[in-house]
Amino acid sequence: MSSPAAVSPLTNKLVPNPNYSKYADRNGGRPEFVVPHHAAGTGSAENIILYDKRIGLSTHYAVDRNTIANAVSEIHGSYSAGNTEWNKKSVSFEMSNDGGAATNWHIHEGTVENAA
Repeated sequence: MSSPAAVSPLTNKLVPNPNYSKYADRNGGRPEFVVPHHAAGTGSAENIILYDKRIGLSTHYAVDRNTIANAVSEIHGSYSAGNTEWNKKSVSFEMSNDGGAATNWHIHEGTVENAA
């Protein structure tokens, strides 16, 4: 089995997460769509990955205003969408929020631009 993460030319940080393919091995399949998701937290991209790691989740990329961190190689599924079939067929992005529930989980436009 290959490494759970490989630095993508799109990223500027590698934070491997061993929870890849836990429930969604691609078995050689290719991603068919992208699942953007807000992280429900205001932490850095690295902290999003470390939190996911602690609770048994994973994402391909975590994004904040300054960083795009790669946690799981796109050749593997991640465990982020809450649906095994979606996890097998998608590439996931967790986006850091710049405010909590009081701001309706707003995502800073700099984070959105960084993810684009």
